[in-house]
Amino acid sequence: MKCCVCGIEIDEENRSEEHIIHNAIGGVLKSDSIYCKECNSKYGSDADKAFIEIFAPIIDGLYMNFDRKAGKTSYEGIMCDKEGNLYKTRFKNGKVISMFDKDGKYKKWEFEKYQKVSFNFNLDNELYKKGMAKIAFNFAVHSGVEVNKLNRVFDSENKELINKPIIIPFVPMTLFDSIIESQDTYELFHVLRLFNCGNFLYAYIELFSTFQVYVLLSDDYSGELYKEYCQVINKNDNEERKNEIMDSLKILDYKDADIITTQYQIDIKKVVSDLKEYHGYNGENINVVFEQIQKIAYEKIRKKSYERNYLEMLDEKYVKVNFINIFNQISDEEKLRFYSEFQYYTCYEEDTINIEKYKLLLYLDNQQYLYPDLLAGVMSVNPSVFKSYCHFKFYMLMGHLKKA
Repeated sequence: MKCCVCGIEIDEENRSEEHIIHNAIGGVLKSDSIYCKECNSKYGSDADKAFIEIFAPIIDGLYMNFDRKAGKTSYEGIMCDKEGNLYKTRFKNGKVISMFDKDGKYKKWEFEKYQKVSFNFNLDNELYKKGMAKIAFNFAVHSGVEVNKLNRVFDSENKELINKPIIIPFVPMTLFDSIIESQDTYELFHVLRLFNCGNFLYAYIELFSTFQVYVLLSDDYSGELYKEYCQVINKNDNEERKNEIMDSLKILDYKDADIITTQYQIDIKKVVSDLKEYHGYNGENINVVFEQIQKIAYEKIRKKSYERNYLEMLDEKYVKVNFINIFNQISDEEKLRFYSEFQYYTCYEEDTINIEKYKLLLYLDNQQYLYPDLLAGVMSVNPSVFKSYCHFKFYMLMGHLKKA
């Protein structure tokens, strides 16, 4: 495997692990076959940090999982007192670190005297778009797409992500979509979907069950491709049960080591090599190797516990909907349209959503379109549609955040 940026062969010496979705926003899917160490360092610095800072209020408000400890960053918002006066406020770790009134005068925060009104988000900026494009690029390369085919996100000549990727925000264009998207789930999700229609290759990205976009990856793709990945964000009990799980993985001898490495597909040669390179292992104490195998097995269990089937997540929304009740409340004209949409987007025998069509293809006025293509046209004509839907999704997200 070669580094997707510089083309150097990736080996044990220069291998570097990359989170497909940033670790600092709870991503657990990783690959060590995308970038070499040098390129990963170069492409994972300031731009990544700026992208992550966009989501700081959400990260601060959720009980989240992180593969490795991620430092919290401060962020801005608005506080309000009982008289309705607003204050520009900076938060960190759920706490107020500074607060100023409309005249710029410092105010001391007091418990129960003020309450949060809003956070500052800026999604219509280049950092947000480039961050989404990088996630899409990483997932495409991880899924086996050749870098030279990703011409709409990557400049092969200059070996870098392009400055102005095509990012199309999602908004439901059918009544069926609107109903499904209005349903909340118990947990929040990150979702990645990779799909093509003819020569056009897209990635659909959904972060925190809220930020939903399509990224155009290529207009020069050949073949048929569909890949998906879905994970929960909220920390689960495998974190709390770490000691218990580690005890169940305890290795006492070579037989135990063989069982664990086989069960969890662990390359023991790589384990030993990494220990020698990064921890100065001299080959004398075999228990050091056993302990490392145990840790790797636990990480695989922990990571797997966050992964979900995308269809199961959709079904959690689908089963909440009383379609008969909705059908009885809409107009006769809407009934006909909704019935045809329902047939198109569901699998009748399985009584579930058809993921081969949902959010990929758009069924409108008895015509079939590529969903992001039609959205791009809507965005250029009526961008206010996206703003109102974004506000609605934010409102749902706020219900998941910890109360301040």
